Amino acid sequence: MNVQEQQAIRKLLSRIERQTKMKNADNISRTNA
Repeated sequence: MNVQEQQAIRKLLSRIERQTKMKNADNISRTNA
């Protein structure tokens, strides 16, 4: 695996992580409402 592939995978993972955090925050705010 070359460096470019590793960077692409890292970018993807961080994007997925951010989306998951946003979804979790959305669910929490809905539950509290």
